[in-house]
Amino acid sequence: QKFAVSETFDLKFQETRVATATDLLEKGDATMVLVVPAGFEGALLAGKSAQLQLLQDGTNSNIAANAVNDALQIVQRQEREALPAAGKKGVAVPLIRIWYNPDLTTSGFIVLSMIALAGMMVGVIHPAASIVREKERGTIEQLLVTPISTLELFLAKVTPTLIMGVLSIFPSLVI
Repeated sequence: QKFAVSETFDLKFQETRVATATDLLEKGDATMVLVVPAGFEGALLAGKSAQLQLLQDGTNSNIAANAVNDALQIVQRQEREALPAAGKKGVAVPLIRIWYNPDLTTSGFIVLSMIALAGMMVGVIHPAASIVREKERGTIEQLLVTPISTLELFLAKVTPTLIMGVLSIFPSLVI
C-alpha cells in the first residue's frame, strides 16, 4: 500500500504471477517489479527474516538508482511502523536485481554522446567560421554577387564539413 500512495511510484499493475510481472518489465510496460512472496507478512510477524525481491529496469541508471533507494526507504519505513505495533522484530530482506545495466554505469553512453556532441559542434562552428573569414577578407561581397542562391552558398559551406565529420565520427562509433 505504501508504494501505491508514494509520490515516487505510479502503481500501474498488480499481478499475482511473477512471470506476468517480469514480462511487463521485459516489454518496457513497467520499470520496477516488487515481488512479495506468499508468507512474507507471516514470517515478519513471527519474528523471522523474510525476503522480498525488487526487479528494476536499469536502462536509465539515474532513475533506477533513485527508484531503488526510494523503494528501500519505503520498505524500511513500513517495517519500522508495522512491526513495533505488533510487538515483533522480524526483518525484511530486500533482494535487488537490476536488469539490463546491473552496475548502473553511464560511461558507455556518455562517451557516445560526447563524440556526437563534438561532431555537432564542429559541424556548426566550421561553416560559421568560414563565412566570418570570407567577410574579414572582403570576399563575401564576391560570393553574394555570384549567380548562386543563399541556399546553395550555405550548402557549399556546410557539405564538406558534414562529409568530413561523418567520416571522422563513424569509425569511432564502430570501435
